[in-house]
Parts: sequence; C-alpha cells; structure tokens
Amino acid sequence: MGTATFCLDTFEVLTKKDVDKDEPYIWVIGLLIDRNAFLEQSYVVKKNPTYGNIGDHYAKGEKRSIKSDLGRVSRSLAPLSEGKLGFGVIVVAFEHDTTSQEAQQEAYDIAVDTIHDEIKETVGKGSAPTAAQFDAIKDELQASIRVVFKADTKWYNWLFLGGVDDYVGTDNEVWNLVEGKPLNKGFTLRVGDGDADYRIVGNMTWTG
Repeated sequence: MGTATFCLDTFEVLTKKDVDKDEPYIWVIGLLIDRNAFLEQSYVVKKNPTYGNIGDHYAKGEKRSIKSDLGRVSRSLAPLSEGKLGFGVIVVAFEHDTTSQEAQQEAYDIAVDTIHDEIKETVGKGSAPTAAQFDAIKDELQASIRVVFKADTKWYNWLFLGGVDDYVGTDNEVWNLVEGKPLNKGFTLRVGDGDADYRIVGNMTWTG
C-alpha cells in the first residue's frame, strides 16, 4: 500500500473568451481505482464545483495559484487483483455568465455519477480505465451539463446577460501505478473551445 497525491498548482488564461476579463471556474474530479474503492464502490473524489472556486475576472495571460482544498487529492491505495492500481484527475472548465450555483452543483453531480459508473463498469470487467476512455465520454458529459444549465436560465438572461455558462473543455490524466515503484511527475491539462484557452499545471506523486 502506498499514497497517491495530485496537486493542481496553477490556472492560467492563455486566451480569453470575453471582450473584457474572463470569469472562469473549474470542476475537479479525483479518480480512484484500487481495492478500497472497489469494496466501498466509491471511485471518485468530489470537490467544490461552483463559480468563484479559482477567483474571478482573469485577464489574458493571468496566472493564479489553485487552493489546495480544491486542487489537491491524496489517498492511500491498495492494489486490486493482479496488482491493478489507478489514480487520476478530470478537470472541466467553464466561463461564467448567469448559471446559478445550484445548477452548477446539480450538473457536477450528474457528471460525477457518469464518470463513477464508467469506472465501475470497467473495473467490473477486470480492466483499469484509461485517459482515452474518459476522452470518449466528453460529448456525453457536455450534453448532460447543457441540459441542466439551459433549464436554469431565464429568457431575459439570454437576451441581456449572455445566457448559460460556457463550457470551455475537459482534460484528464490517469496514472497506472505499480506497488513498490514510486513516481513523481508533473503534468499539464489544457482546455479550450476555439475561443478560450486555459492551462492547468500540476504534480503527481506515488510513494509506491
């Protein structure tokens, strides 16, 4: 048994979406694939998903630190059968318009359930999820988010305030870990929609 930790250190706006400053926020979802998660049937770690969790009003080129209560997940992991161990993070980024925090939380919970079910099904088949697998469900996640956000937005917000929060993108890292083989590596997540372009830099450690 060892300890796996990821820390999202900085968030940077490379290109803005709005004419004035952007108002980004991110969803952070930790991924656990180990014996404890299997026994508890709990493969995800949830974080605060609402606007303001990384500050507000970013200018182009602005970079800020991400607070540890949002960007850090650390867990003791024990291997599944045949030594399978996995650890990961999914980040979804948005640019805020008028969507309420209640709707942001509701959509986040739906996305987390989708990701949890994906892991549960894969582990049940004796395999470990991959980064490519989570890439493949991006469209499904975006569609479920859009439904909740649209239902939350009043007609006058569409006319005068810009409508729903803009989905900017999703990126992920998944690490296949080996007991007895420590790991320490940096990583970069990049999310963009053709207008906005955001970068998150972090580090992951595994004590082995």
